Amino acid sequence: MESFESLSDYDFERLVADLLSAHWKVDVATFPRGRDGGVDLSVLGPTGDSLSLLSDEELVVQCKHYPLAGMTELRAKLKAEAKKPIVGQVRRYVLATSARLTRHNKEEIVALFGNRITRNDIFAKNDLADLLRRYPDVERANLKLWLSSSAALQAILHQVEHLRSSSLVEDLLRLRYQFVETPALRLAHSKLDQYGICLLAGPPGTGKTTTAHLLLLQKMSEGWQPITALSHVSELEKQIIPGKMQVLFYDDFLGQNSLAAKLHKGEDSELLRLMKNIEQDRSKVFILTTRDYVLRQAKLSYEKLADGIFDVTKVVVGVLSLSYSIREHILYNQLYFSPLREMAANAENASMRYSNVARHENYNPRVTAVALENLARDLGVGPRGSGKVPIRTGEVKRLDIPRYLIDALNNPELVWQHIIRRQLTNVQRQLLLARSSFGSNLVYLDDLYTAAITLARTEDSVPTLFELDTALSVLDGDLLHIEAGNSRATTVVEQLSPGLADAVVTFLSTFPDSLEHLVARAEHWTQVSWLNALLELIPILDDTNRLWTLLASTAERVLLRPEAYPTPGTLFAIRQPPKIIDLDQRITLLSTLYRKSGQVCAPETTAVLFDYMRVRIHGMTPDYIKAVLAALRGEIPVSWRSNRTEIEFIALRELGQPQDWASWKTLRDVLDIVPTTAEYQGDMTDLFERFVEDELDNLRQGFVDDYWEGSEIYLIEELEYQANRWGLTVYTKDIREKFGSDEPEASIFDMSDESAATYSPIRQNPQVDQQRKGRQRSIFDYL
Repeated sequence: MESFESLSDYDFERLVADLLSAHWKVDVATFPRGRDGGVDLSVLGPTGDSLSLLSDEELVVQCKHYPLAGMTELRAKLKAEAKKPIVGQVRRYVLATSARLTRHNKEEIVALFGNRITRNDIFAKNDLADLLRRYPDVERANLKLWLSSSAALQAILHQVEHLRSSSLVEDLLRLRYQFVETPALRLAHSKLDQYGICLLAGPPGTGKTTTAHLLLLQKMSEGWQPITALSHVSELEKQIIPGKMQVLFYDDFLGQNSLAAKLHKGEDSELLRLMKNIEQDRSKVFILTTRDYVLRQAKLSYEKLADGIFDVTKVVVGVLSLSYSIREHILYNQLYFSPLREMAANAENASMRYSNVARHENYNPRVTAVALENLARDLGVGPRGSGKVPIRTGEVKRLDIPRYLIDALNNPELVWQHIIRRQLTNVQRQLLLARSSFGSNLVYLDDLYTAAITLARTEDSVPTLFELDTALSVLDGDLLHIEAGNSRATTVVEQLSPGLADAVVTFLSTFPDSLEHLVARAEHWTQVSWLNALLELIPILDDTNRLWTLLASTAERVLLRPEAYPTPGTLFAIRQPPKIIDLDQRITLLSTLYRKSGQVCAPETTAVLFDYMRVRIHGMTPDYIKAVLAALRGEIPVSWRSNRTEIEFIALRELGQPQDWASWKTLRDVLDIVPTTAEYQGDMTDLFERFVEDELDNLRQGFVDDYWEGSEIYLIEELEYQANRWGLTVYTKDIREKFGSDEPEASIFDMSDESAATYSPIRQNPQVDQQRKGRQRSIFDYL
């Protein structure tokens, strides 16, 4: 049976109004919040046969929301209601309560009201549950109730195992209590229905992630399997199951702030391709969020993000789109489910002043939520946002909560800074600063502890493991989110919440000595990358060049330090061996730091870097080799150039025996980057020609790799495109006809079927053919 615990009393009134409207087939009017004189809902006559009210006759409904109360607690409330004049003044008086009542309880209530109310006009928990079963559309229209119903909740919990973030699970389950339906949510639903995609964008704290979570919850309650990405769109692609109903979720896909574009190389193309595929696939929907200004900035850097699909699927979530009544409803629910509820209710002239909070020019739902959490933490009361009946705070000194919220909206930055400056110990603050420097990447707890200890050495106060564990236990579940393993080496710490991440940036901007300590003491390349982006963002400081120089030195120190990245969606207890998977990015960033700081690369750094590449390049994938070579062809220190030639020679030797399409494509990409002799290019063209001839023969005989089965036309198009890159032209008209393609022949030659019968499948470009004459030496002799 529905317990209605997820509803505030205001939500409960709205639900009762909807149920009775459906049951009586009339419009049941609601009243604004405030002292009601015994009237929460009302129906004015004349009405039809369902109620048979005459003109000017009135039916009133009094709602009592006490989902966990027994008759003893309810009795005291009803005695007060029975004394109100309205009970005897109206044609009919109805009582609706979320408490569970027996037949005997109802008879007692009738007696309390002096028989001015009938037993049939008492709707208790079980009666309302029966109405919900009779009118299921009402439950679906009340999204909060529906998401908390037993069937929907079981469906949600069944899908939770597919979520890869413990903090996301906590947020989703807590969300069932505090959310309020908004126009943005309805528009987001229409985008999902029309395109299968909804991109939620807006300023920080206005509800875009909440809206996304609601969409995700609703799909989960309908049985859709959630798949989430934490740091890369490829995480979604790896989890896709064809034909299975799946909802894809990528929160802050461009990052939480403008520190750096979060998209990896080529990820904009991957994202666009995925969105185009989902638009055509009814078994998939895709929910993304980003800050609007970050999206606008990213469109300047990523050509693919300018595609129209990012505009037609976008829903802007902002405070200006919220009516005052919705703002008040949001604030009311925040107060209702806060441990400070009793204190909030006792504020002087509360109704008008909370309305003023909701109408404040700086109103922001996240700011008011965090302000209440801060105050509860300061007063030592809780639990925070649990959705349970709040604890009583009568023993806590009374505070003026409306005034407190107004102050928070007047100075929203102070709300966040209060956490870092006033509520944290030094060890807790060092843990928080260290965690922020890893950005959006997951981090193992022992790596975080190492970073925090190193940072603490700048203050000559190195914390013990016991002190770090104690500090973590305070932060966990509130400011940090932990995915527990069986040791510190397998426990994972997730990224900071967006508001807190912004607060850390502000703190470091305000206190440059703390920033300098972080720059000097970074232990991982991930930190170097994040700090570089931070220095580009914040307008500090008189001596910025010194910080760039310091960061360049730190980058040299950790350049080849391996990192073990936790793999989202796997058992974190299985820790992967540390390794470097981003050498190309490290080379590019280190070169950039040299340019920004004016620092010259130390000879020992050059020696160590290229010694590493000489040894490790043999174990790199072709695509990784290509990325490293592209980085070395960028703006690098002059001292690296002679070494670069040697690395390119080794790489070309490594790539010089391609066996499949992927390796041939990579080699062509590399030859477009790395200059080589015409003779070498010609020799590789000979090898590629033989490879293509074999592929064409296989197609003519019907032999196709499993990867291309069912997609033969795409293979033919790939053949034509890659052949053109090598200066060759492919005759494929007969093969296209074999596989039923109506596409025109790709060859530049207009050939008849008769001539094609004796024509070689590859015709050489005359210029290339001339270059190939008279060569007998090894292909590597030409380098």
